[in-house]
Amino acid sequence: MRIDLLGPLRVTLDGAVVTPSAPKIRRVFSLFALCANHIVRTEQLIEELWEEDPPSSVKTTLQTYVYQLRKSLCLDAAQRPRDRGGAGDGRPVLLTLTGGYLLSVDPEVLDANRFDREAQRGWGELDAGDPEAAYRTLDDALGLWRGPALVDVNPGPLLQAEALRLDEMRKNALEHRIDAALRLGRHQEVLGELTRLAAQQPTHEGFQAKLMLALYRSGRRSEALRVYQRTRAALAKELGLDPAVELQRVHRAVLAANGSLDHRAGTAVARQARPSRPEPPRQLPSAGPRLVGRTAELDAVLAGLRPADRHGPAVVTVEGPPGSGKSALCVHAGHEVRERYPDGQFHAVLADGEGQPVDPGDVLAGFLRAVGIPAAQIPDSVDERSRWFRTWTAVRQVLVVLDDLVEDRQLAPLVPAGRDCGVVVASRRRLSDPGVSTAVGLRPLAPADGARLLVDLIGVDRVGGSLEDAHRLAVPCDGLPLALHTVAIR
Repeated sequence: MRIDLLGPLRVTLDGAVVTPSAPKIRRVFSLFALCANHIVRTEQLIEELWEEDPPSSVKTTLQTYVYQLRKSLCLDAAQRPRDRGGAGDGRPVLLTLTGGYLLSVDPEVLDANRFDREAQRGWGELDAGDPEAAYRTLDDALGLWRGPALVDVNPGPLLQAEALRLDEMRKNALEHRIDAALRLGRHQEVLGELTRLAAQQPTHEGFQAKLMLALYRSGRRSEALRVYQRTRAALAKELGLDPAVELQRVHRAVLAANGSLDHRAGTAVARQARPSRPEPPRQLPSAGPRLVGRTAELDAVLAGLRPADRHGPAVVTVEGPPGSGKSALCVHAGHEVRERYPDGQFHAVLADGEGQPVDPGDVLAGFLRAVGIPAAQIPDSVDERSRWFRTWTAVRQVLVVLDDLVEDRQLAPLVPAGRDCGVVVASRRRLSDPGVSTAVGLRPLAPADGARLLVDLIGVDRVGGSLEDAHRLAVPCDGLPLALHTVAIR
């Protein structure tokens, strides 16, 4: 079997095209394929197909769709060994598991997986200083695309997010391939492609800067200057913005014609037209005192954040009563895994001083500013800000730590898009959000742990010289770390 998602949906089996034709079945299969080898929960399917208005017969309807897929695509799990590694004969199976379904398939069957692998390899080759290899690898990866991802599938919210993620990966691969070509002095080869891209996306400053560079190196300096004027007008008209610093710098270099943009073999001159990269956000608060009595809970959070073959980012919630140490546990976990998220660690408190919910739009504005987006360019609506944040995180590895979540609605806009991202949330109650992958509950500390924490905070001498004395002081605190900290500072 081959499953092609990078363009019109196409499924082939033994050389024959067996692509589903019914719209909702196409949507269901597309979601199974994009989430291959991990569970798609029933509530996710319902959201994708009907959002907030499912029919009364929703479960029966879903079972019918799954039956039709198994029959038409030979995915009947009953006829094959039921293991996550795939069918005994190496062919895909569609498994029914607790709470949902899982399409077990060799990852190489999907063109999206092959593209992802090759694109990552090409980026690595470019960063390692081998533009020739990077150009070939990225060109091969982009050759897998036959049009916009799932262009002939009517998507619901989950497929829309995945299509956006794939499109951002394609744009990144395209920009990196053009970077490689410019480093190799192939500016005339990419000139036509850059002209088309710049015309299609008149406010995409990265493509405009690269077009200016290619034109300048081709001896067409006046045309390069016209590109800048055209881009400046488009930005002002459509977005009310001035060109960013990087585009202005390329413009000044073209005006000066001092050789700074000339191609030099073995140098990184082409990088002058690349977007500037601010330092990744490092927003985690200090980890504070060591955790006491929370080894099992910390291990559960870390396990929930471990890399896994999942549809989206890991979302781990830590739930418990006020003062139970949720915030400290989340921050400690963030420090434990921060090296896994080299593109940034974000932190936000979602309750104000009076315990009222903070607007997620305000939090998103802070996140976007932290990654270098000027405040004047940040859109007004929460939905647009969330889309920008998801777009930025689609091909990055970031951690988001959210403290004191008050309402379920605060979470969804703040979740990044990349599969290699992680989210840790401190909440006073269990969340109903279907995106939560792991929930960790916090109970009050055991009496012995409460005594040990108190000793850690103020020393054994100040509690009377023994753990028994510490235990007597800790008992009125009911095992709540916040209360123990309050006792310690008195």
